[in-house]
Amino acid sequence: MLEPAQMRPYTSFWIRFILILVLGSFAFQLGCYKEYDRGASAYGNSLTVVISGIHEIEEVAYSVGDEHYVLKPKNPLNKLLVAKVAVANNRSARTTMYVDESAAYLSDDTRNNFLLINPYEAREVVSDGSKYENNYVPFLWGNIELQEKYQVEGWMVFESFPEPDLVSFYWEQADPIRVALK
Repeated sequence: MLEPAQMRPYTSFWIRFILILVLGSFAFQLGCYKEYDRGASAYGNSLTVVISGIHEIEEVAYSVGDEHYVLKPKNPLNKLLVAKVAVANNRSARTTMYVDESAAYLSDDTRNNFLLINPYEAREVVSDGSKYENNYVPFLWGNIELQEKYQVEGWMVFESFPEPDLVSFYWEQADPIRVALK
């Protein structure tokens, strides 16, 4: 007849120690968890577009070397919308894009389209920098070539009336994609 297995005293200690270690590690990870805006995303045939934040602001200030610039809405009653956009090439060997005023736009629930602003033509030169200078750079603008498994990320600037109820972001370059914002 077989005797029931007996646990040695030091084995019981190690099992308790490992259990406490595992539970403590799990509790520590819960305490370190931070929630952040992962954004909205959509997939096309070869590209993925991710919008990780859209902010309504009065102006965009930035500098290039010693020169200081500001972007403001053309209509003084309007605001600027800045969107952080990432475009990833997951499936094509190479994708070439030209990001200009017709590359993307935002749309609200009443089908108003808010067009992209050229940050290099619509800018005004200012003498001094702002404390918010360069918060929204680099701009996603110009000729971009994306190899497979690479991405590009930058800010896009749009003009809109105050507090639009945005529902979609439309990407129109190389691979047309609609990103639902709600």
